[in-house]
Amino acid sequence: MLEGVATYMPDRNWEIVPDFRISIFPDRFEFRPGLGVIYKFVWGEKIYINQIVNQVKWQVDITGQGVFKNAVRYGLFYNTVLSKKLIFNTGAAVLYRWSENYTGIQFIRMIAGISYIFDSLLSVNFSPYFGIENPISEVSYLAGLMVIFSIQTRDGAKYLPARYVSF
Repeated sequence: MLEGVATYMPDRNWEIVPDFRISIFPDRFEFRPGLGVIYKFVWGEKIYINQIVNQVKWQVDITGQGVFKNAVRYGLFYNTVLSKKLIFNTGAAVLYRWSENYTGIQFIRMIAGISYIFDSLLSVNFSPYFGIENPISEVSYLAGLMVIFSIQTRDGAKYLPARYVSF
């Protein structure tokens, strides 16, 4: 999956986040434009900062055949800075989908991981995750490891950006 995200931070606690993802599957591809709103609560001193991130996001999944599937996701994440180079993170998200084939909660996912900060623009996150999915007819379970490279295009943001995982 390839994802591009822009963030507008009007103040310390709020972010408006339009994004665009391309997902490639063995038999198809999907375009996934979305729009999210984030409220974050930050506390701590100097290096040792804690952050709780609430994310509400709408997305539409558009298949190569022109099928549209809408979804709304809520995610709750906790991050704590362990040192100048390490951030621990954990979170959970639920996705509600409505489409021709399915309407309801499609999945609940949980994640925990660690981010290594190379510099102010580049970081990598390693996060094992677990999920419960309800694709259409039966419940299934999903587990894996996400490796996320984060490249920021600009340094010196006025406010601390939210750290969250689009999973």
